[in-house]
Amino acid sequence: MNGRRFSGVWEVIELGTFVRIRERKLSPVEVCGDTLCVELEHIGQGNGRLASHGTAARTTSIKHYFEPCDILFGRLRPYLRKWWYADRIGICSTEIWPLVVDWRKAESGFVYLLVQTDQFLDAAGISYGTHMPRADWNFVSCIEFCLPPLSEQRAIAAVLSDVDDLVGALEALIDKKRDIMQAAMQQLLTGRTRLSGFRGEWKKVVVGKIAHTYGGLTGKRKSDFGDGNASYISFLDVLENVVLTRERFDRVHVSPSESQNCVRMGDVLFNATSETPEDLAMGTVVAVDTSELYLNSFCFGLRILDRERCDPLFLAYFSRGEPGRNAMYALSQGATRYNLSKRYFLELELPLPPLPEQRAIVGVLSDMDTEIATLERRLEKTRAIKQGMMQQLLTGSIRLPISDDHMEDDDVHHA
Repeated sequence: MNGRRFSGVWEVIELGTFVRIRERKLSPVEVCGDTLCVELEHIGQGNGRLASHGTAARTTSIKHYFEPCDILFGRLRPYLRKWWYADRIGICSTEIWPLVVDWRKAESGFVYLLVQTDQFLDAAGISYGTHMPRADWNFVSCIEFCLPPLSEQRAIAAVLSDVDDLVGALEALIDKKRDIMQAAMQQLLTGRTRLSGFRGEWKKVVVGKIAHTYGGLTGKRKSDFGDGNASYISFLDVLENVVLTRERFDRVHVSPSESQNCVRMGDVLFNATSETPEDLAMGTVVAVDTSELYLNSFCFGLRILDRERCDPLFLAYFSRGEPGRNAMYALSQGATRYNLSKRYFLELELPLPPLPEQRAIVGVLSDMDTEIATLERRLEKTRAIKQGMMQQLLTGSIRLPISDDHMEDDDVHHA
């Protein structure tokens, strides 16, 4: 470092003067069969990562061609925020824009950051089509951005790429921890692996013999929600948590004359409907003692009457592990929307170890959950830091120090 910082005025310039859509289209048979093929569903939402991919040999429709350093942006339903910085040659859906950057005016890594800004996404959101909205390049290409000299663009892209690498490493670590936890659940919740000190046979118990079910809110109109004298647990609260510890919930109006089922601490809640059978009946345990707390109408509650036979959290974990997923899948009903009958649920037989072993298993899995939650908080914090850095660096509010690799001596910023 030489102690200097980047300086100088940034140039205001329309996107279309330094970025274009790569227009080349081809049939998959025109490339090698193992050529990368990217569809919209392969790109992660808002994280710029390929969740999966296909190959040219497995598709027949006409595709866009792209090259390394092209920026792929999903033009169909642009609010899904799908982008990817290409690192190899490939083909992609025609619902994806392969954006090519004029290297004389802009750094592709810097433009990749511009694509992630609210300014770009808001413009892409002004789309045509109602049911299948598509971004309009004629409009998007007219957005004006402030561009620094090329050397500063490279420096900004390098700094934020390092943050992206940290985000990616945290995401990979979280995925690994989740895989380890799923494997542990598969072993511990079936008795295939026993914790130290536990022996003896597990006994099958019919759910209806140790618990009863109750339904969620009934007779409610849209106007009853938002404000009100009571709280209710939403569908997502149930789907996304194995333990509900929050004390503030969405509000609903419930009059004293209504006959509604209140949720109690220790109840296990399940979603009774889902778009896929794999997500049906995901259990969560209520760990807050709040009066006037109700359940949304798309879920049902299970109140365990014999706590000496079944720990609520053991049941919640069981429902989310592979053994429970298989059991719930077998009970699902429907074609496009899947539902679970409370009556069939009560007839379900569960293999249960003695209560001390249940609690020991819950302790192990809870520790794993806590570790994952800690990493997720760190990931969210890192993402927030990146957003703050983007806001500062992409507007010139903060200027980076000039390293020896980014000297401006030979920089010429073309209009």
